[in-house]
Amino acid sequence: MDAGKQRGHADAFLIEENIVSGKIEIVESSQEHSKGDQALIDLFDSDTYSAVATDDAKLVRLLRIRGIPFILPALLIHRLWKRGKIRRRTATDALEKLKAFISEDEYSTVKILMGRKK
Repeated sequence: MDAGKQRGHADAFLIEENIVSGKIEIVESSQEHSKGDQALIDLFDSDTYSAVATDDAKLVRLLRIRGIPFILPALLIHRLWKRGKIRRRTATDALEKLKAFISEDEYSTVKILMGRKK
């Protein structure tokens, strides 16, 4: 998180805000873990999780190499809406909140898809 803040990544500031507000809890571990993307790959458990949501190109390459399923975050929102798990308004609001953190292509594609009927 600190490295992300130093590089000016907006999501790092959001993560810090969520830690301070208690939405994200930091737990101590007695085990040594990798850091960053490698930690995610090392700790991914397909029995617990279906996929990783990311649009980070470097991480996507690593996930593909390891055979770990992934989904683009905006497409996850679209899929939830398409399956009737969330309302269109909720999906649209979530997509707008996500806009600053995803590529313009990803945002535009999902916006077009959401303009179509279920």
